[in-house]
Amino acid sequence: MKQHYDYKKTYIGSSDGARLIVESCADGASRLEYLKFGQDGGYEAYVVDVNCEIPAGYVCALERVGCGWLKIFDDMGNMTKFTFNTGIRIYRRGEFGCIIQLM
Repeated sequence: MKQHYDYKKTYIGSSDGARLIVESCADGASRLEYLKFGQDGGYEAYVVDVNCEIPAGYVCALERVGCGWLKIFDDMGNMTKFTFNTGIRIYRRGEFGCIIQLM
């Protein structure tokens, strides 16, 4: 198994409210929710695949199963988009730790 440090970090947005808006759709079912952080600021996430071992201490903050897409919006309306075939998980730890696992 790979470590999350073996993968690239991707900028996913910034917020003065310590949260980003996540819109997702999997197998035709859509959802809108917040991805919360510990402090205001700019956020990056390691974008990993199923071959990555998620470290202890990370908690699954969001999971969607099926085929679909996920969009992350920040305070300025900037968007980061991911597509997935069987699912996606977003893990959080501490103030800024974030891992997005595409399946």
